[in-house]
Amino acid sequence: MSWTVPAGEEISITFQNNGSVQHEWAVINLGMDLSSGDDFTEEHVLWEIEKQDPGVRVTENFTFDTPGVYQIVCALEGHVDAGMIASLTVS
Repeated sequence: MSWTVPAGEEISITFQNNGSVQHEWAVINLGMDLSSGDDFTEEHVLWEIEKQDPGVRVTENFTFDTPGVYQIVCALEGHVDAGMIASLTVS
């Protein structure tokens, strides 16, 4: 899955947890892409919607100032390794 957003403009991000366990939506700093969950530390996170329970919908605003392709992950234990990785292109 991937998304594209404009640089320098505030955007609204709506995260809907349709799963049966907690999930989160973490944007990883440019150049720090994770290849496995073992690579993750909080220092990798540029911005995130913290873990949410099943059925919860959250909308938050953020401005991405630097263009590039950012990795998006669910940083909860085991979720990166289960393939919960996407990309966000800021142009």
